Amino acid sequence: MILVIEILLSLLFLVACAIWYKLEGGFEPIVVAIGGLFPIVILIRSEFITRKTDKDLKFILGEWECNWSFQVPRTYDAFSDRVKITKLKRGKFEGVGFNDDLGEYEIFGEVLDRVVWFKFNGVAGKQDITGLVLLQRKAQRTILDGEWIQYYSAEKIGRGKVSLQKT
Repeated sequence: MILVIEILLSLLFLVACAIWYKLEGGFEPIVVAIGGLFPIVILIRSEFITRKTDKDLKFILGEWECNWSFQVPRTYDAFSDRVKITKLKRGKFEGVGFNDDLGEYEIFGEVLDRVVWFKFNGVAGKQDITGLVLLQRKAQRTILDGEWIQYYSAEKIGRGKVSLQKT
């Protein structure tokens, strides 16, 4: 709401400048300087308002216990594994996951306002295991719940629910 008011004030200022120019035939240098800086200040301020800083998003860093369940195909049992998020820059993060049966996998994702998403890729001979996870962040920032979809060998797709709990 504040941003909308600032934009309207900026437009009002520009209209006033246009009227002044029409009546007076020119501008004072200070008016030109203020008129040029005002929209820049608004744009910078809006960037800080709309974009979270990495400090706000540091909750994602660290180790998470992951509980996965299958909806399709239903032939697999639910399982748990671990994820460690190690890097965070401008809302984007990297990490690694480890599953006792499948081994290690890479994670690349992003923290948005109330949503976290990441893609995962198998490593060390498991590159055919790749998928996407979309999670909703809870208020306490230690629980993320959502869904996953995965392509795995023989052109099969699996999907299900996942819950991450900070350890």
